[in-house]
Amino acid sequence: MVNIHKKREKAYKGEILMRWVHFSDIHFNFDGYDTSQMRTKLLEYLVKKKFEKIDALFITGDFRFAPQKEFIEDTKKFIEDIRSRCGIDEKSFYYTVGNHDVSRSESRKSVVTTVRQSYKSCHGNISKEMWEMLRIGFKEFNNFIKDSNGEIVGEENPHRFIENENVNIISMNTAITSAEKSNIEYGQLIIGIKFLRECFEKIDKNKPTIVCGHHSIESLSYEERIRVIELFQNYGVHIYLCGHNHKFNVNNISDDEKYKIYEIFSGNLYTEENVSQCGFLIGTLENDVLEMECHEWDFNNRKWHISNTYSDDEKSDKKTLNLTENRLMFCSNNVSNWKTSSLQRIMQFNNRNVAITVPEYQKKFKTRSWPVIHKSEYEYTLKLISAMGIADLNIETECKPSYAYSEIHIGGPTVNPLTYRYLNNYISSYRSIVQKSNIPNKKYVDPNFTIVSEKTGFSVVDKNNERIVFCRIDNKSDIGILIRIKVNEKKTVHLLFGTGKRGTIVAINYLINYAEEIEKKYGEENYCFCIWGNYLDCSIDTSKELHDLSYLLEKK
Repeated sequence: MVNIHKKREKAYKGEILMRWVHFSDIHFNFDGYDTSQMRTKLLEYLVKKKFEKIDALFITGDFRFAPQKEFIEDTKKFIEDIRSRCGIDEKSFYYTVGNHDVSRSESRKSVVTTVRQSYKSCHGNISKEMWEMLRIGFKEFNNFIKDSNGEIVGEENPHRFIENENVNIISMNTAITSAEKSNIEYGQLIIGIKFLRECFEKIDKNKPTIVCGHHSIESLSYEERIRVIELFQNYGVHIYLCGHNHKFNVNNISDDEKYKIYEIFSGNLYTEENVSQCGFLIGTLENDVLEMECHEWDFNNRKWHISNTYSDDEKSDKKTLNLTENRLMFCSNNVSNWKTSSLQRIMQFNNRNVAITVPEYQKKFKTRSWPVIHKSEYEYTLKLISAMGIADLNIETECKPSYAYSEIHIGGPTVNPLTYRYLNNYISSYRSIVQKSNIPNKKYVDPNFTIVSEKTGFSVVDKNNERIVFCRIDNKSDIGILIRIKVNEKKTVHLLFGTGKRGTIVAINYLINYAEEIEKKYGEENYCFCIWGNYLDCSIDTSKELHDLSYLLEKK
């Protein structure tokens, strides 16, 4: 086993090892009007920006949109246009296969079912016969994107090690057992651990290693996931580039608090989705520090811009990730050391211990109902944690009132009992307005707390004790609600929810991107306010001002 904390023999201090641009989920054969416009303006934007020297181009899968089936040659021209405008050498193009790039036939589903039933992660072996049948699904993709290194999905190994002067690159095929819709196969994917280990055995241990794949590590089966993370740790991997979710995000997926593995999601490149983020990332690896810069398509203003999605604070467009143990951001128990940004200050954490909850929903699988977490709420909760930029947070998912640390509760009072508890205790006039068909069948939903209506929203009293109503406009706008309650010196509670799931995302987005405005307006005082967001992409509707409801907060 390789010692993960062993210092590399070669000194990289002060040297930029690689600067790359990261795209994902191009879906190029999907060519609606808005998508075509976005892509045309992207090429113009790349020329206009005149980026500092970029060494490599990564595309983490989904070159095509599967329902339209074809790989079209124009895709190659588009990629070539990106590469040339970024000044990238033609040999420095690294890519992997996505689930949309696989030909998913009925016969393939049958083979995948057999593999899942027979495969054991503890052995990590997919038989040659099974692999030959699975590989048929990659034939069209291989024919489409052959390069100087041959077929990306090889006969002997579905993964690929690629030599580079300064870094090791491994293209990890997470779509080996893709055969169905993503929501069905989520948490069930198999990659063949022995195949992957063979690639790692080829790396130069004196160089850092970048792994690129399509799916998140969470998409793999649990048994497979823990072994992939183990391989990453054993071979010194700190960077995993991926896509699939069509949203920007950064997660630390390591189970070792002293060893960071950053899972970095880029956005997509087609616009016809309700909740997607179009864009790309620029990463700069220098010594043991990774700097990320996010470039995003503005749906409302129809232009490209540098986004603060990944920024460390309001004064920077970039996010800095310290990769090794000796460069951890949190280096002391003194809280004041990390209270540097507006977002960190308004959280008012007294220490590193924080309880975070998200709603659980019941979903029926076959004959049983199971608790599940909504994907968007989970992803944006992770996005908030990342945006706070506080390393070594001790996060609890079980919350007890007696715990002497702060709390963050995501989701509204009809789906999150902790949100309900705090609203009931601190804003007694609050009532949820819910359509009858949408009232969750949960015991903690107080009928006296709920107003049944044909609309969705909430009601409170104004300063004159007259009841006022706020309702979302379906398919047009949603409402996000942000509340901060300083319970005592040891506990600050944040409630982030909306009149729907999109409203919850709007609330989280506002907290991340408008922290400075919140700090200026409220300082250290408790607050309660609502803001409007666009239904289509969950962006903030800046044409409407926030509605301050802080007068509602009662001291308890």
